[in-house]
Amino acid sequence: MTSLSQLSFENSHLPALGVAAAGVGLLAVVLVYTVGLRGRRHSLFVRLALLTLRLGAGACLVMALLRPVWVNRDERDVRPIVAVVLDDSESMSRPLDGDGGVSRYDAAMSFVDDRLAPAVTAQHRMQLFDVEGRWLSDGDAPDEAAGAQSPLTAAMLRVQRDLADQPLVGIVLLSDGAERSDRPTHGGIEQLRVPVYPVDLAAASGNTSGGGGRHTDVVIENVTTNRRVIAGNTVKAYVDVRATGPLPESGVTVHLMDGRRIVASQLVRLTDREPAVRAEMEFTPRRPGRYTYHVQAKPIEGEANLANNRAPFPLNVIDDQLNILYIDGVLRWEGKFTRQALADDPDVNLISSVRIAPRGTDCGSQGLLLPEHLTDLDVVIIGDVEAAFFSGAEMDALANWITDDGGGLLITGGYHSFGPQGLARTGLNPILPVMFSADPNPQIEQSFSMRLTPAGQASPIFALTGDRVRDTAFYQSLPPLAGCSRIAGIKSGAQVLAINPTVAGPGESEGLPVMVVQQVGKGRTMVFAVDTTWRWRMVIAGFTGDAGFYETFWSQLVRYLAGREEKKAEVELVVTTDRTRYKVSETIELKAALSGDSPDQHVVTAMALDEKGTPLRISLTRDAEHNYRGTLAANAPGRLDLIVRAERTATADRDLPATISRFTTLTIDRPDLEMLDPNPDPQWLIRTARLSGGQMIEPDDVDAWARQLPAQPVKSTMIETTALWHHPLLATLFFILICAEWILRRYTRLA
Repeated sequence: MTSLSQLSFENSHLPALGVAAAGVGLLAVVLVYTVGLRGRRHSLFVRLALLTLRLGAGACLVMALLRPVWVNRDERDVRPIVAVVLDDSESMSRPLDGDGGVSRYDAAMSFVDDRLAPAVTAQHRMQLFDVEGRWLSDGDAPDEAAGAQSPLTAAMLRVQRDLADQPLVGIVLLSDGAERSDRPTHGGIEQLRVPVYPVDLAAASGNTSGGGGRHTDVVIENVTTNRRVIAGNTVKAYVDVRATGPLPESGVTVHLMDGRRIVASQLVRLTDREPAVRAEMEFTPRRPGRYTYHVQAKPIEGEANLANNRAPFPLNVIDDQLNILYIDGVLRWEGKFTRQALADDPDVNLISSVRIAPRGTDCGSQGLLLPEHLTDLDVVIIGDVEAAFFSGAEMDALANWITDDGGGLLITGGYHSFGPQGLARTGLNPILPVMFSADPNPQIEQSFSMRLTPAGQASPIFALTGDRVRDTAFYQSLPPLAGCSRIAGIKSGAQVLAINPTVAGPGESEGLPVMVVQQVGKGRTMVFAVDTTWRWRMVIAGFTGDAGFYETFWSQLVRYLAGREEKKAEVELVVTTDRTRYKVSETIELKAALSGDSPDQHVVTAMALDEKGTPLRISLTRDAEHNYRGTLAANAPGRLDLIVRAERTATADRDLPATISRFTTLTIDRPDLEMLDPNPDPQWLIRTARLSGGQMIEPDDVDAWARQLPAQPVKSTMIETTALWHHPLLATLFFILICAEWILRRYTRLA
């Protein structure tokens, strides 16, 4: 062990002006007590004594300002730690061989004392923890296994957290693998950053009978599907099902349910060779709304734990698709990536027309924008194309469709669309939000990073996380855009959402507007004077592999132009209970509240599902504020799911969601949880070792296993600090010096 002590100052970096002032003050004190007192016939001894006392008091003040600290550093070599998690739950009290004899817990303790400790403590430190993850000092291990639950995963995560600043090289798990806990675990085995080494307790005691077999359990692990679909379209749900223990040859039936109504079913066959399968289920939601469906695996004989047989998932069912027409006059990267982003949106039906013939040799748009073609459209996007591509009748029809029928129009930047022969020469000019530049070459080639205006920051177009500050920072950190088209002015009533801050804008604007929108009659028009947003997708996806924000940006932009942006004032259904955990025979109090537009146009009902999937009806009462209340008795232990639905009435506004459903999971405590199925689960131990990067330990190989663990001592520095700047000794010394100076001054008649 190496020790080092030193004096340091926490406030050693004083301003230069302060140091200069202190120096001038010190010089003044010295001059006053040496030269200044010479003419008063005081002896040299008196003058030096006064100067010493004054300088000593000043030094105490300076020391207090510098905040001196006495630091002791002890460096020592610390041996790596092997943590041992001892399962002391009640299931460990069962006989190891299933027919009497030594218990699992006694076998675990014998293994620790006789084999593990001698093998590990030669080069490592061993620390013992119980099934709750609490540290057990020497001799503190329980005499018998009597814990009510065995939260093994939570215990190992707690050990990892408590030893985060220690050289932990592994966790030895002494358990039967029967994890039983109704408490939520914040993270699974995948959150472990150290390897786990379970021990085969049967082999440790010389018993190889298998410990009583595996318990039967069916688990719905995950449900994958689109979260947003269109009413009337077929939806595919992929359900991951896993099982352990003996299973019926007939298979397991899995239902996909909306409340108590079964909308799809499938029979899955699980075997020892294939204990996990993915079931593909299809269903067709007919009514729009915000639903919570659930998948239920039918209980099988001998299955003790039914809480994991059910898994909910949300689904937003919308009325119909957006019909988008994209027209471009040239083949370019911007058009390619924009069309791809919109085509990937399941709610968008994209129709595109891109000219591939040279200018002047084609036949124009051939009437794409005539009234009969615009009838079923929601948004028209016009890329880089000159005015001559369209007929006058088409431009007039497009303008009328926007103002009278509520259509949306987007014009993107380009050499042709913003040039002298561009769209400013068409009948669209009066309804566009900008005035085009008369410059023969309005294109600006200088790259820039787009900046959102306050209106842009509040716009749903740029919403990603719901946090306006984070979303704004994200968009303004994107790769620079390669130039933009110059805009000469902004029309009255238009709103600027984004600017190019490197170029001066018209009037008193801080930069050149590049995204401008305006409400025109019933519709909206937007000019987006850039054509290189594809760089955002290419660069970000190249570094992170995730281009989801790009699809989100274009999807939200066209929805905004079509008037389909998310409505914050829609009816919302909020469901709460007085608690989330109950005991048998207690009363569950349910509250549901409708808020937003016209909550009186919905009828609210509630039901519950017990672990077996049996529906239980809940009667609700409503008050004048559209708050609903109901009660339900907690009659049986286990999982209980509450399903509350708000159904639109027959006379309600059709723009309101037809159905809103909410799914809430409660837990009814079961004191028998640990012993509900006390059979060991060696497969869980094997899976835990594999996921954490460890291995199963055979007792006969424990010495070889211990030798392969990292054993190099780790340098550990223990730092102890003692603050001297507010120490009583410093204050006492200061007052002694001040008082001594005052007494001496009085004695020499200087005071």
